Amino acid sequence: MAIRFGLIRTGWTFVIVGMSYTIGGLVGLVPLELGSGILTNIRIPAGLAVLGCLICVFAYGEE
Repeated sequence: MAIRFGLIRTGWTFVIVGMSYTIGGLVGLVPLELGSGILTNIRIPAGLAVLGCLICVFAYGEE
């Protein structure tokens, strides 16, 4: 039960951090460009949010 609660908390933390960084980057508060200028690292925080969603889905189970 404690492991499940920890996974749920970790998943939601990933979702909140990933979404916050992505929104902050789109607004212009944090940088989203890598050194070359061609690629953007918007995929990294967005991927973190998706990973958090997946962790939450598997942790909640059949609740």
